[in-house]
Amino acid sequence: MITYAALIGLFSVVYRYILAYEQILNWWFKIGMRYEKRWFYKPIWGCEMCIAGQAALWLYFFTSLGGILIEHGYNTAGKIIFYLFPWSMYVECGGNLFTGILFITSCIASSWLLYKGFKFLQK
Repeated sequence: MITYAALIGLFSVVYRYILAYEQILNWWFKIGMRYEKRWFYKPIWGCEMCIAGQAALWLYFFTSLGGILIEHGYNTAGKIIFYLFPWSMYVECGGNLFTGILFITSCIASSWLLYKGFKFLQK
């Protein structure tokens, strides 16, 4: 679980501070700048910790949902979720609320640490 938290943190920092200025996703961030004053700007474009929290929340949700569906006999629906989100098969979350909060918090903390390291290296 810690490995995935570090990967999500790395993803959020790279997404926010490196890909925003490259030609690959520059158009996406230009669209985002139009909505800078709106409520949905930070979770999608504006904040590396918000991006990590969103990614962790939805990864945990779909992982838990797929596991719960398969556990209760809805194999087809669970396999569809694992087909749509193949990485969710490998994250062992279990559907517990405490582990979900711990996973999301560790993703946000890892993105914060990586952001501080990134800013330190830029100096």
